Amino acid sequence: MSLARIHFVVHFADGETVVGADLCVCPTGNTGWRGLPDKSIAKLSLVNPHGDLLTLQGYEEYNFMVESLQALGQVSYMSDVYVMGARDGKVVVYRMRASRKSLSDPVQVGDIMVKVADRGKEYLGAETTGWKSASGGMEERNWA
Repeated sequence: MSLARIHFVVHFADGETVVGADLCVCPTGNTGWRGLPDKSIAKLSLVNPHGDLLTLQGYEEYNFMVESLQALGQVSYMSDVYVMGARDGKVVVYRMRASRKSLSDPVQVGDIMVKVADRGKEYLGAETTGWKSASGGMEERNWA
């Protein structure tokens, strides 16, 4: 049995594939998302701890982010991983639980929650940064 891995996989339109950092090894480190080349994304996949793929395709923009929590005086830990696709002013947000927040938390590691939000309100009612365009390049816009 292999160790659990959580990471993204980007398939570019030119056929190149880039695999992000294993978040189970470096949960608060560099995921590799910001360092992706500025070129057209064909699809973005999230690999869960069971090896399953959640793949987004056909969006105008894509985003990937990690949510980390830190209790006072403790080391931070990865709580959720997000992959997002934006199209026509809406964002489909897939949030995968990466660790249990408490013993009473009913959401299990690897569970995925989905929501649709207006562009610019995709994370806790606010805009996220780091969007990558399906036509190539980083998108930094104010959607307000």
